[in-house]
Amino acid sequence: MRAKRWLVVLVVSTMCVAATVPSAAQVNRATISGTVTDSSRAALPGVTVTITGESGLVLTASTNAAGQYTVPSVPVGTYTVKIEMTGFKTQVRENLTLQVSQTLRLDAELEVGQLTETVSVSGTPQIIQRETPEVGTTVTREYLTMLPLSMGGGRYPETFAYKLTAGVEGGTWTSRINGSPAFSKEVLLEGASVTTYLSGHFGESSVSMEALQEFKIQTSGLSAEYGRTAGGVFNFVMRSGQNQPHGTGFSSIRHETLNANTFLNNANGRPKARDRQSNYGGSFGGPVLIPGVFDGRNRTFFFAAAEKFRVRSYVYGAPNRSVPQLEMYDGNLSRLLTTTVVGTDALGRPIFRGAVYDPLTLREVNGVFVADPFPNNIIPADRISQISRRVGDIAKQHYAPMNDALTANNLFPTQNTPEFDQNQWSFKIDQVLSSRHRLSGSLARNTRPRLLLDAGGIWDANDSLGGPLSTARRQVINSWLFRTAHEFTISPTLFNSLIVSFNRMANPNRSAHVAAGCGAMIGVGGVRQDGPCPRINWGAGPAGVSFDAIGDPQDDFQAYNSWGIANALSWSKGRHFMKLGVDLRGNQLNTRPLGNLAGTFNFTAAQTGIPGVNFVGHSFASFLLGGVQSASVGVPLGLGGRTSYYAGYAQDDFKVTPKLTLQLGLRYEFQPPAIEQYDRTSNFDLTVRDPLTGMMGAVVFAGDGTGRTGRRTLVDSDKTNFGPRLGGAYALTDRTSLRAGYGLFYGANVFNGFSSVPFSRGFGGTDNISNPLAHTSRFNWDTGYPSAFVPAEIDPTAWRLGGVTHWDPDAGRIPRTHQWNANVQREVVRNLTVDVGYVGTRSSDIWAGDLANKNQLDPTYLSFGSNLQSILRTDADAQRFGLPGLPYPAFAGGQLWQALVP
Repeated sequence: MRAKRWLVVLVVSTMCVAATVPSAAQVNRATISGTVTDSSRAALPGVTVTITGESGLVLTASTNAAGQYTVPSVPVGTYTVKIEMTGFKTQVRENLTLQVSQTLRLDAELEVGQLTETVSVSGTPQIIQRETPEVGTTVTREYLTMLPLSMGGGRYPETFAYKLTAGVEGGTWTSRINGSPAFSKEVLLEGASVTTYLSGHFGESSVSMEALQEFKIQTSGLSAEYGRTAGGVFNFVMRSGQNQPHGTGFSSIRHETLNANTFLNNANGRPKARDRQSNYGGSFGGPVLIPGVFDGRNRTFFFAAAEKFRVRSYVYGAPNRSVPQLEMYDGNLSRLLTTTVVGTDALGRPIFRGAVYDPLTLREVNGVFVADPFPNNIIPADRISQISRRVGDIAKQHYAPMNDALTANNLFPTQNTPEFDQNQWSFKIDQVLSSRHRLSGSLARNTRPRLLLDAGGIWDANDSLGGPLSTARRQVINSWLFRTAHEFTISPTLFNSLIVSFNRMANPNRSAHVAAGCGAMIGVGGVRQDGPCPRINWGAGPAGVSFDAIGDPQDDFQAYNSWGIANALSWSKGRHFMKLGVDLRGNQLNTRPLGNLAGTFNFTAAQTGIPGVNFVGHSFASFLLGGVQSASVGVPLGLGGRTSYYAGYAQDDFKVTPKLTLQLGLRYEFQPPAIEQYDRTSNFDLTVRDPLTGMMGAVVFAGDGTGRTGRRTLVDSDKTNFGPRLGGAYALTDRTSLRAGYGLFYGANVFNGFSSVPFSRGFGGTDNISNPLAHTSRFNWDTGYPSAFVPAEIDPTAWRLGGVTHWDPDAGRIPRTHQWNANVQREVVRNLTVDVGYVGTRSSDIWAGDLANKNQLDPTYLSFGSNLQSILRTDADAQRFGLPGLPYPAFAGGQLWQALVP
C-alpha cells in the first residue's frame, strides 16, 4: 500500500506543478533551439525569435542571458524564422522543414544596424544530428508520395517502415528492432500509443497513408519521454490543413477481364476465375470557411482523408481437397475395399486391406479380437446414423466430387483470404485559440471485413461462401482512434502540453454460416442449434484415403479498449532545457467466446477396424454409424481483463558548450499484473499445501471471500522499474558529429489478444469428452452430447476436476531491455550524410512459457546412485537417506527420487 500511495503522490504532484515546473514537448512535434550572438561572438540576451508556419501559426521565444533560446512542441511542417533585436539587423531564415521528434539547431550572428533592415540567410541548416544521441529514420511526406502502392493487402504505414529502416526487420506480425522480441515496440499516432490487444501492433487499425504527414522509426538513444517499449518507437504524425485548400486523389485497379486465363483453367476447360483488386482514395484540407459567417484562416483548419482497398479473388489450381464419392453417404464403401491380404484373423479368415468391420460383432477368440466385415463394404441403410444421413444430404447437394478419384477431387481457392476490404477514413482539426493556447483533435476509423479460409476444409465453387459445410470465417475488425491535445505557452520559457487518447478495436471472428441454423438442420442434441455447423474431423484412413474436415463452429467476439493521458511541461533555463511529465494508460480486453458451441466431433478408423490390425476400418465408416471417438463443446464465459500503466519522467538537455549537449533523464514505470473485472482467475500455487493430499501445490483464487486470496492479482507487482537515459552529442566540426547513448527500457504488460484473459482456467473453456478405449466409440451422436463439464469451485483441490494453469511467482516482473549506441555522422556533400554506428540490445525477463522443469532434482542427489530407485514405505525408510520422513502419508510405496522432488 505504501508504494501505491507514493505513486499517487508522484502523479498528482507532477500534474499540480503544471503552472510552475517545466516538462517535455510532445513526442510528435519538433524543437528549434540555438544561440544568438553579435559579430564578436558575444551572447545576446533578449533577442526575439518568431517562427511562422504555413497555416499562419506564430510561435515566439526570447534568448536568455547566455543568448540561448528553445522553442518546443513545433508542429511538423515548413516554417520561416525571424530573429530580431533593437540595434541589430533582422535575420530571416525561410523554408525550414521540421520533422517529427527533430531538434533543429539554428544559431544566428546578428549584424549591427537598423531593426528594419533585413538579412535573408539562404541555405539549409546543418543536416547532421548534433543535439541528441537518438538513432532513427524519418520518412517525410515527399517520400510517402513517391513510395509505390502496395497491392498485396492494402497500404500499411508499418510495411514501409520495415523496408526502409536499418535494424528493423520482419513485418506486421514479426517485427523486430535491433534484435528485440516481436511485439515489443511502441507505436505512436499523434503522440499517443495505439496499442490495444498486442503491444505495438498498428496493422489492423492504421490510418490511410493519405492521412500521414510523415513518420519516424526511432531505434535507439531515446530520451525519458519514451517508455513502455523494449524495441524502439514507430512515431506517426497526421496531416493538418493549411491556409491554402489542397486535395489529392488516386486509384488503381486489377480485373480478370484484363488478364489472360491460367494454364490449368484452359487445360480443364474452366473460364477465368474472379480476380479483382482495387485501391482508391483521396484527401482534402484547408481552413474552415463559412462564407459570411466564419473565416478560419490563420485560426481553424481541417484535414480529411479516406481510402478503400478491395479484393475479390477466387483463383483455383488443380483439385487439392478430398470429399467422399456420393454413393459413400448411402453406406456404399466398396471402393475402399482392395484384394490385398494384410493377414488372417483368429478364425483363419483373410483380412483384406480397406475392409470395414461391424463394431457390433467385435469379440475375443482365444484372447484375440475378431470382428465380421460388412459384406462388400456396404453398411446397411438401417445402420446409418440419422444425423450422419442429414450431413450426407447437405454434402451431396453442395460437394459432389469433380472426378472419380477417391482423393484430390474438390477444388479449393488458392488464397486464404479471397475476399478482403479495408475502409479507412480520418478527420483532424486544428484550432489556434490564442497566441498562448492551441487545440487539436483527430478521429480515425478502419473497418476490415474479410473472408478467411485458413482452417482448410472443403469448398463449393458455386457458392461464394463455399457452401454450409465449409470452414469459411467472417472477420470484421472495426477500430477507432481518437486523440485530442492542448498546448499552452505559459511564458516564453515555460510550456505545457496535454494529450488525451482513446483506442477501440472490435474483433468479431465467426463462421461465415453463423446464421444458417445448421445445428438444427443436423440435429445433434445438447449443442447450439441456431448457429453454424459443428466441426467434423474424419481423420486418416487406410490406403491413403482420407477426407478433409468439414464445418466450423466458431463464433467469437473480442473488444479491446485502451486510453491514455499524457501531461508534459518544458522549461528553458540558461543552458538547460528541462522536462517533466507523467504518462497514464489503461487497457481492457473484453471477450464473448461463443466458439465451438455447435461442437467438434472426431471420428477414427478404430471403431470399424480390428484392434491390433493395420490397414482396416475407416473414419468415414465410423461417421456413418454415428460412433464418436472424442468430442468437445465450448463453455462460454465472457471475461473482462484489465491492465494499467503509470509512469513519470524527468529529462535535462544540458548545453555544456555550443558543441556539446548532454541528455540526462530518468523514467519510472509501474505496471501491476493483469486483473479480471470480477476476479474470475485462478492459479496452481506450488507454495500452498493441498488439504486433501497434504502435498505442496493447490489451486488459489483471486478476490475477496471464502477460499480466495484477498488479492486481485495472483503474482506480485514489479516496483523496481527505474529507467535511466544517458547520452550526448558533440559537434566535432561543422560537418561531423559524434553521438552516444544508453537507456534501460521496460516492455508493455498488455494482453495478448490471441490468448484471451490469463489465469481464467476453470471458469469457462471447453467441455471435453475423451475416450480411453481407442477401438470403441465414446457415444453415438444420435443420442446427443453427454456433457461432462464441471464448473470451477472455489476449492484448493479443484485440480482434481481437470488441468490447471501455473504461473511462475516472478511472472509479474516486467521485461527489460538495455540499449546503447555510438555513432559518427559526416556530411559528405550537401544533402548527403554518412552515419556509421554501433547499436546494442540486451533483453531479460522476457515472458515465455514455463521454461523450468519443476521436478528437476538437485544434481547433488546423484551421489545416491542406484538408491534413487529405492522404495520408501515408512518414515524409517526415508530417514535412512537423511529425510525427516515420508513427504506425505499417502506417499508409501514411492521411490526415493520422487521424495526428493522440490
